[in-house]
Amino acid sequence: MATPYGGFQLGLLPERKVNKRALAMSYGLVTLLVLIAVNLGLLLPDRLQLRQYHVTELIPMPSLRPEPAPIKTEVPKIKPKLLPAVKLPVFEQPKLVLPHEVHREAPQPIEPPKVVVNQFAAPQIKMTAGGARPQLVHTAVRKLRQ
Repeated sequence: MATPYGGFQLGLLPERKVNKRALAMSYGLVTLLVLIAVNLGLLLPDRLQLRQYHVTELIPMPSLRPEPAPIKTEVPKIKPKLLPAVKLPVFEQPKLVLPHEVHREAPQPIEPPKVVVNQFAAPQIKMTAGGARPQLVHTAVRKLRQ
């Protein structure tokens, strides 16, 4: 909508009216379809097809008793086979071989390294004439032991 001042004004669209009959009809139709889907098992039951029906017995019938297996009375004879005679060597005196002695030197004790403690001179503070800030004197010189 154009205003005489040149700007646009946006207004709300009219509200859409809900058709109550169509709403009730759609809810009723959905409810009917859900009830039919739930009760479909009552309307169309499964039927057992006897043409392909086979019985499998898990426990055998008592009238069918298995016959015991015939007992063999004949015991097979075992024929022992002797090993061929082998002449074993005879030693007159056993030979004993000693391994060579290995001489190992005992490890010599190693002296632990000496720890040298650094002795730095304490920094000296110099007072200036202006009294603004004290200045630190940096000393990076080590005193070595000789």
